Amino acid sequence: MLRADSQTSLRDHQAAVARLVAQFIGPDFLDDTRDGRAALIAWLERRCSTMRAQGIAGAYHYDLPLHTELLRILAGEKAELAGDEIRSAPLDAGRWQQRAA
Repeated sequence: MLRADSQTSLRDHQAAVARLVAQFIGPDFLDDTRDGRAALIAWLERRCSTMRAQGIAGAYHYDLPLHTELLRILAGEKAELAGDEIRSAPLDAGRWQQRAA
């Protein structure tokens, strides 16, 4: 599991994403913007859904370690996107002052 406080895990995650991009998809998914990350998440969700169906069907070419790695990368990307959204959210100071009064 990717933890936000672990630098080693973050480096492992970045290396895993780089391997994924080199093996399956183009370098356009290395975009760290919110839109680029959302595109990568959408691709990973589609790919994981397809692989899940292949695994359930018992397809001979199903690769469990790859599927597990893609799910791990997907979870990390979703966590990074959620963190970006939280960090970019404006603080609503007025609302907090009203509650205190």
